Parts: sequence; C-alpha cells; structure tokens
Amino acid sequence: MIESIVKIVILILVGYIFVLLGLKEKIGFKLSKIVFRFFLPIIMFNSLAKSKFSIEYVGIAATVVVYVLLSLPLVMFIAKHLAKNNMELIGSTVLSATFQNSAFLPI
Repeated sequence: MIESIVKIVILILVGYIFVLLGLKEKIGFKLSKIVFRFFLPIIMFNSLAKSKFSIEYVGIAATVVVYVLLSLPLVMFIAKHLAKNNMELIGSTVLSATFQNSAFLPI
C-alpha cells in the first residue's frame, strides 16, 4: 500500500521538477498523456494484483450499486418536478446529489 503512494508521489515530484525547469510548456501535455495512460494504470493494476480479496468487499460494492441505482431515479423524479424541464439544472442536481459523497465510500 505504501509503495503505491510513494510511486504516485514520485510521479508528482517529477512533474513538479519539470515545472520548475520550465519544461511544462514544451513537454507537459505529452508527459501528462504518458503518465495517465501508462504509468498510473500500471500502478493501480499492481496494487490491485497484490491486494487480498475478501467477500466483505463484494458487500460494500453491492451496497454502492444499490445506492446509486435507487437514488438516481428518485433524485431525477424530484428534480424534474422542481426544475420544470430545465435540463441543465436537472442534470447538475441529479449528478451532485447522487455522487457528492462518493469520495468517502470505503472502496
């Protein structure tokens, strides 16, 4: 676990050093694509491959899926009646109400 965090911190520090050296404008976009399409997936895959699988994680994932499947239609129904066909307001309300606390889920 700590190894994955260290790898990500190293990637961040390399990016910071490139900014300090003034290389962001020259290679920043290409480097970002390489990191997000190559290095970050490798780090995530290695972390998942080394983790121990437990049946309790299936229960947590099922709870999240049920929460999303039940809350999306409910919030959409409420927002549709309150917003009076303003689709931008309905969309932003549904997304923010459903996913606002997803960062705190223990997944």
